[in-house]
Amino acid sequence: MLRTERHVTILRAEHEALLFTGFVLLAAVFGRLGHLQAAPGYDELYHILAAQSWLEDGSLRLYQGSYERTPLYTALIGWMFSLAGEPSLVMARLPSVVFGALTAAGAALWSRRVGGSAVGWIVALFLLFWPSGIQLSQTIRFYTLHGMLFFIGAIAVYQLFEPGQKTVARLGLIGLALAALWFANQFQDSTLVGVLALAIWIAGFVALPRILQHKQRVAILVVLTGLLLAAVTVAFSSGMLASIWEKYTISPWGRDITAYHRVFSRFYPAIWSLTPFLAILALRSFPRPAGFCVTLVVVGLIVHSFAGVQNQRYVYYISPFMFTLWAMGLLVLVPALADMLRRALSGLPRPFSDGRAMRGILVLAAGFAVLTQDALPLSVKLMMGRVAVPLTRVADWSDARPTVEALVEDGALIVVNNELSALYYLGGFDVVFSNNWLPEMNETEFARDPRTGRPLISDPESLRALVRAYPDGAFVVSGEWWKQWTKNNSIGALLQAFDVPGVSLTTQSAGPVWILHWRNTGHGAPDDASRAVRAIVDPGKWTR
Repeated sequence: MLRTERHVTILRAEHEALLFTGFVLLAAVFGRLGHLQAAPGYDELYHILAAQSWLEDGSLRLYQGSYERTPLYTALIGWMFSLAGEPSLVMARLPSVVFGALTAAGAALWSRRVGGSAVGWIVALFLLFWPSGIQLSQTIRFYTLHGMLFFIGAIAVYQLFEPGQKTVARLGLIGLALAALWFANQFQDSTLVGVLALAIWIAGFVALPRILQHKQRVAILVVLTGLLLAAVTVAFSSGMLASIWEKYTISPWGRDITAYHRVFSRFYPAIWSLTPFLAILALRSFPRPAGFCVTLVVVGLIVHSFAGVQNQRYVYYISPFMFTLWAMGLLVLVPALADMLRRALSGLPRPFSDGRAMRGILVLAAGFAVLTQDALPLSVKLMMGRVAVPLTRVADWSDARPTVEALVEDGALIVVNNELSALYYLGGFDVVFSNNWLPEMNETEFARDPRTGRPLISDPESLRALVRAYPDGAFVVSGEWWKQWTKNNSIGALLQAFDVPGVSLTTQSAGPVWILHWRNTGHGAPDDASRAVRAIVDPGKWTR
């Protein structure tokens, strides 16, 4: 049978789409390899340490506690260690590279299908030069996996309501959406924010137009409003809303509702400021996909901005939809600007009035806009393996290990500011001095952190209680932490913790680590307070 012209056109389009997707995938992979061998970051150590336990005995043990968050991802890292035959950081980071590259390729392909080839290429450039995307794709954390799963689920929902879908296809899309979103929620609770945005899109862009065309639209809207109010009332009276609000707003640092605005203003100053106008242009020319992207981006950014903690990684999963929205808006804006420029130049003498002058001006303007976006130089630095904001790594404490081991042999109590660095580089510790997780412990000094199983303090007075209770001990801190403490807190209050009768204090450095060693000629204060401290700290102390 001879191929029809239409059939040939379809095959050519599919071939071009395949080549496009393959190019973006390979470019995304190669752009996400620069930091594979970098020292581990703080959060990465949770999975690294727990994965070694999983590999040894199938547990999620982390020192004397257990790291229960995202056990599936920790098991994946353990499996990568088993393939490597050792706890290899490169092997542990490869899954994030793959998940991040697949998300980039998938998002570029979807934007190409809903907006055309030009939109696809613009989105591809955003995704390939995306600082936080490059960073998280080289981080031993679950954010790129979560982003990929949410993207799959979201696009399945979008396609579910595509006009003309067959029943079998709809059933398959329902199953795919439910599975992808359920698995995404196993890695990040923020999936629920995305689900809320999807529900709002379905209600506003799918259900509402159909209801408004119905004869009984008023009655239907009244019933639906009543059901919504009843659901909210039940959730409020049962305490569910209070529980959600408490979890939503918890933070050790305080809320910063302008955080995402500052980040996008820095990385994409020109485009971010034009976002409302680009959204309007996109909605005018691409109503269905633009409405989908606008809903996800607006709901996501508002909810995350007012949450207890803000970080770029928390909006990773909605960023591809923002890039798509920008690309669709730019595709409308640039030709309009070109037309305005053509008319402005038309009355001038040649060569200013011909097409080459207009194209040259547009190229210069586009080049200026691209080069002034901070995202480009930061992305290039990350691709080249250079450390750049927002990529940060914990300091290597290895140089301090011999000194700390000698102190432990002499019976010293070890207090650290970074429990994961202590476990990874030193092998253990007794007490953590940090306020990062204290809100999760009801602000209770000496509460036991379930992750490590060891006591947690944040007040210099609690450190002073340890100095009184133990005649020999060391406060092991990174130099960077010391700088941050002196910037935000009173150094005098911290040093007063060691101002105990009979206690002498010596300091020494070992690489990036400071060791404050206290000694008391006595055997620890005999009062009830000190005995209470020892009763909390002694069980499970670092094996000597």
